[in-house]
Parts: sequence; C-alpha cells; structure tokens
Amino acid sequence: MDYFCIPKKRVDRGQGFPILIAGGVPIMYNPLPLVDFFDVFVLGEGEDCIHEILDVYLNLKGLPKKVILEGLSRVRGVFVPSIHNTSTDQISQTSPVNISNRPAYSIFLSKYTVYEEETFTIEVRRGCNQKCRFCYMGTRLRPARTVSYEAFKEVVQTGLSYCNIIKCFYEGLPTETVEQYLSYIQNSGGRLRIGSQRLEMLSEKIIEMMAAAGQRKLVIAPESSERLRKVIGKERITNSEIIKYMDIASEKGIKDVGLYFIIGLPGETKEDLDEIASIINLVRRHMDALGNESGFLEVGINPLFPKPFTAFQYVGATTPEIASEKLMHILKNIQKNYPVHISNDVVDEKVEKREMKESDKSVIKIETTIGSAITFSQPILSRGDQRLGEVLIDMYKKEDTEENWRKALLENDILFSDFFRPFLPSERLLWDFQKCFVSKEHLASEYNLALKFLPTTTCDANCSRCKSRCLTNGVSI
Repeated sequence: MDYFCIPKKRVDRGQGFPILIAGGVPIMYNPLPLVDFFDVFVLGEGEDCIHEILDVYLNLKGLPKKVILEGLSRVRGVFVPSIHNTSTDQISQTSPVNISNRPAYSIFLSKYTVYEEETFTIEVRRGCNQKCRFCYMGTRLRPARTVSYEAFKEVVQTGLSYCNIIKCFYEGLPTETVEQYLSYIQNSGGRLRIGSQRLEMLSEKIIEMMAAAGQRKLVIAPESSERLRKVIGKERITNSEIIKYMDIASEKGIKDVGLYFIIGLPGETKEDLDEIASIINLVRRHMDALGNESGFLEVGINPLFPKPFTAFQYVGATTPEIASEKLMHILKNIQKNYPVHISNDVVDEKVEKREMKESDKSVIKIETTIGSAITFSQPILSRGDQRLGEVLIDMYKKEDTEENWRKALLENDILFSDFFRPFLPSERLLWDFQKCFVSKEHLASEYNLALKFLPTTTCDANCSRCKSRCLTNGVSI
C-alpha cells in the first residue's frame, strides 16, 4: 500500500481509491484482524466467486463505492466489513468448486522459492477425508474432491513444457489412485517430488517411484505418541509401521528421514513427551542399524496452533514459555544418546550440549518455531479480533519479535491471554459469523470424542454427520 500511496485503513480511502479484496486460507481462518485494511473478503474458494465479483463490479462501475460494495455484499462468500455485522449476520462460504476438469497448478521458475529449483505443482486433491482433528484444510475444504485422471494427464503435459520436476498435493487420496497418477508423471519423463506421507496410505511402489526420481528423504508425520494419535485422528499409524517403511525406503536407496511432531495436544502428559523423544531415538538408532549413520534425521517439533473451524478450535494455545519447557524436555532425552543440531538460535543457546565424541556420526537436526515470534503471534492472529488492526500497524515497521508483539498488545490495552485461553463449545466464537459446510455441533462432538480418546471415521463412511452435504451438493468426493 505504501508503494502505491494507498492509505492503509479503509476508512481513509475515498471514492478515488481502488477496492481492496483479500482472500486465501489465512482469510478463511478469521479475517477480523484485517478488517480495518480491506474493503472486501472472500470466504472460501475463489475460482467461481471471482467471476461473480467481476460481474457485479462491471455492472456497477462508475457508481459510488458504497453502491458497489453493497452489490458485492450480496455475492455468496463475500464479506464486506462496512456493511455486514459480524455479531448478527451469517456469511456463507463460497460453494465448493468442481475441480474434476479444472486442476489448479503453479509454476516456480526460479530457484529463489521454497522449492529451490524449477518446479511445477499440481493440486490433485482439494480437501481431505481423513478428518485429523487439528487440520483446518481437511475441515473447511469439505467435500474432498479429486482431479479426473484425464484432466490430470493434460496438466502434467502442460507442466512438462515448463520443467521436468512435478510436485503433487493429494491429501487422503487412496493408495491405488496415487500410484496411478504418479506413475503417469514418471512414465512421461517427469521427476517426482513427494512430501510428507500418511503411513497408512504409503506403499512400496510409491517409495520406488520416489527413489527413481532421485528423492533421498522419507518424510513422515507421527505427530505424537501412539496414545495421542487416537486424540488427533491418526490412530492407524503405529511406531512399527514407521520402522517398516524405513526399511523399504533404505532398500531403495532413500537414506534420510524426516519426522514431524506437535506438542500441546489436548490430554498431553510428560509420558507423551517422553515417547516423542523415544520415537526420535528409535528412528535414529534404526537408521544406524541399516548402515545409514551418515544419513540425515530432520525432526520438526512445533506447538499446536488451534485453528478456527477445527475440532481443536476450543483448545487453549500453548504459551511460548510452556512450549519451550516441553521442547527442552524432549531434547534432554535425545541428546543423552545423539548429538543435536538446532536450527533456531534462541533454542540452541538454551540447550546444554553433549560433548561430541570421535565416534559420533549420527546427528539429529531439530527444526522448530519455538523461541521465535511465530509461537506467540500465530494464536493471536488466527483467533484475534478487530482490535489487532492497531497492533499490526505498530508491528509494520518493527522487528518481528515476541517482545515487540507483547509491547504492541500492551500499548493497545489487549491481553494476549484472550487468544490463548481455551473456549467452551457453548461460546459464540469470533469467527462464528462465517457459515461453513461443517456444523459447529459436529466440531464440538469431535472435540468431546477427542477428550475421551475415541476415534472417528473418515468422511466416506460418515459424511452426513458433519452436515457438509457432500452427497447432495453436486460435487462428488
């Protein structure tokens, strides 16, 4: 905005300024922290909605901005802060887009991106039917939809005209379908890039294709102890399965392993943290037994950031202090056995290092946001309200540190505890003005099941319970 000399606050932008529209996943979480800055928010998927927005604008072009905004406010999925009242109005999210013949893709032609090489990415599946209770995308993007095989083949050929590295996103897709789609890329001369894998949907064939493409790391998300996997919806993943697929990957030449863990889950105890450390030690020990002493074990450990429109939206967020204590507990149990390298300098300074020995080859690399401003700001931004507008202005030109966030909140008379506390299912939450396809009653039910360590079923078998209308809205799973 500064670059184009556009006032930051919408109340300061008169008729001569453009209408600013925001959308995307962070906006769908909770747009309230940004309502001072944008005129319009799109709540949901944008492919169809953008055409309706343009039609309204073209029909009303030249009329006062207020008239245009009133017209936009009548488009499904559009939230206009100057017109809608979040205390009384209900804004329905956009209708699900039929992606069967409209695959979304992105082209990364510079090495200065997250992929660090030319990469063509394809959204093979939108949403997920596995119902992990912490997952926003699996809830908000129901029903899960898949690109047809014919459309997939066409977009792969488009991708290969740009580069030969293709990465697919296909959360919760059946193993046989994944094998079919990935085989087409491989048989067409493309090189696969595959990220974190759900173990219950992994197969030897998929690992073979990863190895053939030159991929050297198997990435798995155990998330927590076997006990807590029942809480989050990953009860089918066992520690023995992790070892099984490590063996297969090692046989195929994939020597490195990546693990992801979440701390601060409901019901978590010291014993669960101990098991996280035990799993990390087990994996490193098994890598060594397979002759992979020089292989990298990269472990991501981060706190749960409770997101709106998930079963865990009611969970209290872990404060930075508690998150740091839990991480230190895990690290203490790891470094008894292996040297640890930590990516985060703040955490690294707190860890009492084990003295390196000549025989040490097996290193564990820890990646974490704990100790950075993210652990403090994430719960605030995802669960915050309109008061954060002034905080964001204050933070705009300051260094992104926890200390600066705390100062900005204090100067605006905002208690950070308002956003870290647990919520009751009976409360009206800040984001309840958004009407999505999963009922609040279903989310509360899933939360209560989690507290009782009871599992749930996948969307395929239990679709009608969450009121997502997967079977009646004309969009197939």
